[in-house]
Amino acid sequence: MFARLESIDVRADVVVFAVASTLLTATCPRCGSESARTHGGYRRTLADLPIAGRRIELDVGVRRFRCLDSGCPAATFAEQIPGLTVPFARRTKPQARALTEIGLALAGRSGSRLAATLGMAAGRDLLLGLVRAQPDPEIPALTALGIDDFALRRGHRYGTILIDMKTHRPIDVLPDRQSATVAAWLADRCGIEIVCRDRAGAYSEAIRTGAPDAVQVADRFHLWRNLGKAVDKTVRVHHGCLRQSPDDVTTETVDGPVAAEPAETAETAETTIPLTAYGHPSKLAARTLGAPCPDPEPDSRRQDDGPDCPRAAARSAHRSPLRHRRAPRATPRPGRRPLQQA
Repeated sequence: MFARLESIDVRADVVVFAVASTLLTATCPRCGSESARTHGGYRRTLADLPIAGRRIELDVGVRRFRCLDSGCPAATFAEQIPGLTVPFARRTKPQARALTEIGLALAGRSGSRLAATLGMAAGRDLLLGLVRAQPDPEIPALTALGIDDFALRRGHRYGTILIDMKTHRPIDVLPDRQSATVAAWLADRCGIEIVCRDRAGAYSEAIRTGAPDAVQVADRFHLWRNLGKAVDKTVRVHHGCLRQSPDDVTTETVDGPVAAEPAETAETAETTIPLTAYGHPSKLAARTLGAPCPDPEPDSRRQDDGPDCPRAAARSAHRSPLRHRRAPRATPRPGRRPLQQA
């Protein structure tokens, strides 16, 4: 152990451990020489992994050492406790690794919510910064490669993504989708046997140039898309062949022909009459008994019995234009000349 525990301060939501280094010397980060001559010190606070849901803070006592090399540009330097502190860090290495894994799994917003629940307060920018600080993983030996383009800015700028088809994980991103860029990337990798791509001609030319021995296949998405376009085009061209006359079309259900509406029987008619006699509408009575709805009876009040019918004569007089003609005024209005009679 390179640190010793000095005290423990238990608070409501945090536990503070005061620690200090047990090393007698420190190594200069500039020239690499060791020094045992101190030049003061200070205390720094580091966040550590939580314990039982409580936040853990380390109050670390740091000493400053004077570099003994006269040619070193650093006059003094601060000691670092191996496995515990790094320059300018505000959290320990174990917590930084835990936050990095959360960022890799859940990214910014979701990772920030999970970290706060676990007792490690971290913003989305911090998690994304830890993810960006990770070194690029080594590209494994590729035998099956997937190539496709994506839009950095739709209609203006596009890039190329390369995927390992065995692990289904992206392995590299190219800044454009030019044939020369993809061919140069393929030329640096040997052993590629199968390349799964879309139907773009630029990628086909790049594969023939950078990996001439690889077999080119179309991916499943573009196969289904091309099939759908071909079927749609065929249906549009032969749409007239699908039309049939109404007489040739029979209406059937899954279980068989559609059942006909129940016919009105004598028993149903006899039962409908008492229901209507008690004031029930005829349509409601028919639906209750399962009989077809009767046709509405014509209104006798709207029928004319003939030209001699008094109601017809009254309606004719009502619609006559002579009824709305006004008689001339006997006394003229003020300011108007009286009409001269011929």
